[in-house]
Amino acid sequence: MKFWRELRDMREAERLARFPREMSAVDRLAEVQARWPGSARLGALLAMARSEEGAFEAAMELAERASAGLGPAAARILRAEVLLDAGRREEARALLEEARAVEPGNIAAVGLLSVEMLVPRGPKDAAIAIAALPPGAVWCPPVAARLLLFLESKLDPLARAERPPPGLHAARSTLFRPRLDADSFPIYWMDGLKDLLARLRGGRAASQEARRRSILTPLRAGDLRAAAAVLGPPSRKDNGNRAKAAWEDEVLLAQEIAFLEDRWEDVARFHREWREGGGDVKAVYPAALAAYAQTALRMPAAARQTLHPSLAEGGPCAELRHLSALAAIQESRLPRAAAELRRAAWDDDIGMERLIDEEAKLLAGLAS
Repeated sequence: MKFWRELRDMREAERLARFPREMSAVDRLAEVQARWPGSARLGALLAMARSEEGAFEAAMELAERASAGLGPAAARILRAEVLLDAGRREEARALLEEARAVEPGNIAAVGLLSVEMLVPRGPKDAAIAIAALPPGAVWCPPVAARLLLFLESKLDPLARAERPPPGLHAARSTLFRPRLDADSFPIYWMDGLKDLLARLRGGRAASQEARRRSILTPLRAGDLRAAAAVLGPPSRKDNGNRAKAAWEDEVLLAQEIAFLEDRWEDVARFHREWREGGGDVKAVYPAALAAYAQTALRMPAAARQTLHPSLAEGGPCAELRHLSALAAIQESRLPRAAAELRRAAWDDDIGMERLIDEEAKLLAGLAS
């Protein structure tokens, strides 16, 4: 029985560790850890949760207690991460040097040291320094998190400018940016059949098909502005399932077009209309578009509110966790941002590597 209770508690703790920004989750994680005080894993999870909320002394005490059950390198890396959150970089580097000495092949130790050496350097060297990271280091969540925190901290002041540099929003939204190029809307032979059937049915079916074609035609020509003009302010006049689905498609398309044109107020408004019209508030993609728009408008609290329903579902969601980190950076809550980026790397290490690459290239280009 004890084995199964411990296994159940460990699974719950791993789940809770993904949402420590909720105080009830942190408190519950502390309860679970208190039942198994000898568990190094539970101690490490709670230490990072406390560090994320800024309770650095409590976090360090937990990390030191957990160290007895961890390997020599892992114990030092855990304490170093708490010190990095607390801004005690010199002490953190010393621990990382020790971790590398006792375990020279430890990717986390070597990678974190490489990122720490990158911090005082200018953005021009970012891409070169990243390319020199040890193989596989960028896929290590603590390394990816600190690397992205460095990049995003360099990009955030640029995003605050009245006219951000070209390509900045494209790089920061790499994980979910809309793909509305002309190739995304090919002409299918079934279009003619759909048109014929709609004409035969007549009435609303014919008018809906005509509207669909009037939107698709400019999209196939790559003319987003003309498609947006046809869409106009999306409105739904009845609650039929087919009409509701068509309305949701149009609102989402209007939101995507506004996003690509950097019309952030419209992106947020379309998402609000989506919610008020019965759209799924837990849908990841519309929430990502709206939350990014809100961060672009310097509205981090609104962005967090938009992200919460989807994140509360508990599934992998790297793009939303990255956006949550952007909101935390705007609020100067860097430990929170680092934790969210670490979770994003847990969810999708390949996607985060792509994001790192795009942002590093942008910074290098702007600095050259």
